[in-house]
Amino acid sequence: MSWQQELQNIFKTIPELLAYLEISQDHPSIFYDSSFPIKVPRSFANRMLKGNIDCPLLKQVLPVQSELSEEGGVYDPLMEDEFIEDRGILQKFQHRLLVIASGHCAIHCRYCFRRHFPYDEHRFSTKDWTILFERLKADRSLNEVILSGGDPLTLPDNRLETIIHQLNTIDHLEIIRIHSRLPIVIPSRLTSELQSIIRKSKIPVVIVFHINHPQELDASLIKTLKDWQQVGCVFFNQAVLLKGVNDTVTVQENLWRTCFKAGIQAYYLHQFDDVKNAQHFKVNKDQGLEIITELRKRLPGFMMPSYVQEIPFAGSKVPIV
Repeated sequence: MSWQQELQNIFKTIPELLAYLEISQDHPSIFYDSSFPIKVPRSFANRMLKGNIDCPLLKQVLPVQSELSEEGGVYDPLMEDEFIEDRGILQKFQHRLLVIASGHCAIHCRYCFRRHFPYDEHRFSTKDWTILFERLKADRSLNEVILSGGDPLTLPDNRLETIIHQLNTIDHLEIIRIHSRLPIVIPSRLTSELQSIIRKSKIPVVIVFHINHPQELDASLIKTLKDWQQVGCVFFNQAVLLKGVNDTVTVQENLWRTCFKAGIQAYYLHQFDDVKNAQHFKVNKDQGLEIITELRKRLPGFMMPSYVQEIPFAGSKVPIV
């Protein structure tokens, strides 16, 4: 089955997902959310633990009652609205632009800091891509482009090829970065066509994954990622510290060791962004520091992520020390 077919065949209702996982639909913690409905690829669900509502992969995607009752959090925790220059174009840090290349995702993560983002207002048209390319050409201080979303890899290969080709015509660009969770939740997205597009780019293309738990990386996916690394693809991972998902030293150690085994370099461990309706995932910084301190004792430096928080207007990710 192609990745496009898998994308069309995802779980879109809670009863369907829970029946597949052999979990009772009457569990008191569950609620049915129409404002941010579930999206779960079957290939990701296959890595979940059957019969276990506390599965760390399921917890990331299943709506729970506390989303309705909890206090705190804001709709735009990173104040991204303040950084939007044109439709879908943000500049939060020096020397780089972030592009909402697609408003679509293969999976709806309940803790997502953009779960309330107005994607409909930032759909990129051909005209908007032209504006982006002209903006990049005009400003030689910009040396990096981040294709974000949503998920930029929901775009078809031929569209990505056109975008990367256009970026390669801008002589002062040094890095093209793609932030994506799609190849993790639907591994068939790692097509030979996509690999060829990346390999042909004169500008280095870096793919930053979002993997929170070692269970997300099974043996088949690890082998695929290792094969890609051998043709020059560079992978990084950024995770979010999430209560009940990966807030122990043991899970964090296994996560970063598994990433290394798959050829994925450690990048960031993010402090939870204070988004509304997701406060049940929040881990306090003191506990985060305890985890990261112990993790340094267990992992070599090249496997260690930087424990950071994104603070609006700070000018960079802020290390938590």
